[in-house]
Amino acid sequence: MTKLLRIFLCSMVLSGTFQVGCAAELSAGLKKWEECLKVGLKKVDGPLLLDVPVTKDAPTFGLKDGAGQASLARLGWTLGLDLHINDGSAALLRTPEAPGIAELSDSSRLITLLEGLPAETIRSLATSGAAVSDLSPELQRGISRLAGSSGGLSDKIGNGDFVYVKLFLCPVATYADPKTGQQKAASLGSYSFTAASEEDSRSKSAKRALQLGKSHDPEQPLVNGQDIDFGEGQVLRLIEVASKVRTQILYKISYDPRLDDAPIFIKGKFSKEAIVKDLVEFCEAQKPRAFPWTRENRGRRLDSIIGAMKDVGMDSLEGLGKLSSSDVYSGLKADFKSLVAKSPYLASLFSGGQLSGSTPMTLSMRLGVSLFADGSAPLPGGTTGPDGKSRDLLVPNYLRFRIDP
Repeated sequence: MTKLLRIFLCSMVLSGTFQVGCAAELSAGLKKWEECLKVGLKKVDGPLLLDVPVTKDAPTFGLKDGAGQASLARLGWTLGLDLHINDGSAALLRTPEAPGIAELSDSSRLITLLEGLPAETIRSLATSGAAVSDLSPELQRGISRLAGSSGGLSDKIGNGDFVYVKLFLCPVATYADPKTGQQKAASLGSYSFTAASEEDSRSKSAKRALQLGKSHDPEQPLVNGQDIDFGEGQVLRLIEVASKVRTQILYKISYDPRLDDAPIFIKGKFSKEAIVKDLVEFCEAQKPRAFPWTRENRGRRLDSIIGAMKDVGMDSLEGLGKLSSSDVYSGLKADFKSLVAKSPYLASLFSGGQLSGSTPMTLSMRLGVSLFADGSAPLPGGTTGPDGKSRDLLVPNYLRFRIDP
């Protein structure tokens, strides 16, 4: 189809001459998302609109029978989306945020949440850990956003299944990459983590429930409307959804035309009020801001959290060798040759001769977060086999990451 003909057909649709949308073939990435969402949300009964986060890989998940508002809210957190309820419908959207918050990374948001906890709660999360669902809604949201890169954890969190979270100390040696000059950090060891049993962790979490601000939202069902039906679910462009709304329920949605191709997953029967409100909120973009940019130094903020965890778990760390935790806390500075003589683990990381013996290094302590759940799941994005075909790669439902200053 020529560009001129396509423009003509689209204009005919918008003028009402044709009663169909300007359907465009989905990209491979959007087809994957459509398949994932149709399967994962199959058991959600009711009208649902989802802002497809195209910058992420589509995870493999499946919400359980009876999934309603609470399950959708939890799933949304793992996708970077927030739940909006309008006249019984659910809309999972990227919500515009206040200046100063919108610019923060997910890890910076989590630091802010952890800073607000009492020191004894921080230490408890480092010693005993907790079930994610036993944390405050704000902490659940912050941790879930970081877990979104693991499809299996997205599934577990969305279904309210047992997911165990634990904070840990992560000693590192920082150095300048000899080729690029970029500052890098090498871990000084690895922990052999064993997740607490669900029964034991929930028992301990229950005792700390009030301290952690635990809150259980009831699983409220969605409410089917009768005005417009999008069937079992599909990915459409905003212009296609808006065209269907205009022709079927005689409502015109006015928005910035640059959003025409924004992808939406939509399913179920909506009332007129629900679909109009959902689409208006979908079109509300983050207000742009311009400001001088400097790299955020989170060191002092992390220090207060790390200080509350003083030496927790350090006895189970394999790799410090003859180095002590006080060497790390004090910021010991030494050359590479001196440090590898005390830490065989560090020597093993650079066995290929990447660093010279005179390379200066500085020790420091970082914050780590671990998440565990039973079973395994396909890695989002999969892998490519020797024949060039895409294949699923099963990985454990386990995620560990370090938060740097």
